[in-house]
Amino acid sequence: MSSTNKLLLTLILLLTAIASTSSFSVSKASKASKVAAWSRISASPYPWESTVDESEETLLKIRFAVQPGIAEADALTRVQQYTQAFPFAAILPVQPLQYLPTHDGGVDVQFLRKKTQQKGSVDGGIRFSVVLTSEGNVIELVAKRNSKGQTFPKIFAEKLVIQSFYDGISGKQDDRTGQAPTRSATVQSVYHKWLV
Repeated sequence: MSSTNKLLLTLILLLTAIASTSSFSVSKASKASKVAAWSRISASPYPWESTVDESEETLLKIRFAVQPGIAEADALTRVQQYTQAFPFAAILPVQPLQYLPTHDGGVDVQFLRKKTQQKGSVDGGIRFSVVLTSEGNVIELVAKRNSKGQTFPKIFAEKLVIQSFYDGISGKQDDRTGQAPTRSATVQSVYHKWLV
């Protein structure tokens, strides 16, 4: 028997012994919570995606009207691609953050901090979602605050991200992601917390 096989056999026996002890048993309540957490994770094709409570504050809401002659799916794809390609890290070069795509074509922007024993590595963030409304020919982009893990409000960082994103997607300002989707969809209405 090779040394690798001996090591694997030893590891299996050790894990079996640990699992059989009463101190390693898992209560029914924790089993149920693990099952619920797994079903939430497996329901989304992106398991890293954070869920934002509907009670969280809306920081930005834009309704786009699809241009005549453009397919709804085409316009939706352009808005989603713009949102996912936006350079959030360039807006806040000092704030560590990560942004990951979501199942609805949006982005989950997470502010990061150094992980400690008391606090996790995520320090809140912003959740962007992009959907085609049931009205037809209307695309809705919503950005909500994600305050999970925040110890201090990130209002200044949120303001910079929202204002820069709005200026870019509406075509008011040249940005680094390429062309804003204004040829496919025009801004119909806008709400954002810091609209001046």
